[in-house]
Amino acid sequence: MHLWNVALRHEHDHGSTRLYALAEASWNPTDELYSLLAEGRLSIGRHAPYGRVELALRPEYERLDNRATQSFFRYHLDADVLGATRWLILTAGYGVRATPLPSSVRPFVEAQYNVVGSARGAIEPAALFGRAKFLTLSAGMRIFLGGEPMRMGAYGVLDPATLMHREVMMTTSATEHRH
Repeated sequence: MHLWNVALRHEHDHGSTRLYALAEASWNPTDELYSLLAEGRLSIGRHAPYGRVELALRPEYERLDNRATQSFFRYHLDADVLGATRWLILTAGYGVRATPLPSSVRPFVEAQYNVVGSARGAIEPAALFGRAKFLTLSAGMRIFLGGEPMRMGAYGVLDPATLMHREVMMTTSATEHRH
């Protein structure tokens, strides 16, 4: 299996505003699957509205049970792909930093609109998920115990490495200016 991936990311302070933006494309030519993603966050003081758009062709496998059970999303990892579904996922959210750094509490609200269609194979999205279009609303709280989270979604686990890279770059830049 081959996976091709390209991403372009921007994160920078623009006055009192911090802008984060990511555009990413992934393609698996072996299974003819892809994902196109664009996301962004605008941090203005304690406030952080954000958005994300994803278009993806995802594989579908035989499910171990019907959707009314807890086992519905489980399948054998080495099972044959039955088909593929095409997903459009639109996400909009708003978060606020309730406490100061280095540790912080950040409540958020988020809405996600999903549109899923059959791309190939005998896949019926309404049979799998109950409908082909659905909306999810989430509210919660993120708690950070040191450090400033930089990215949305699962990318946040990279924060320590990015922080270390920034410190190295600032140290290198300061050393170069002294000579």
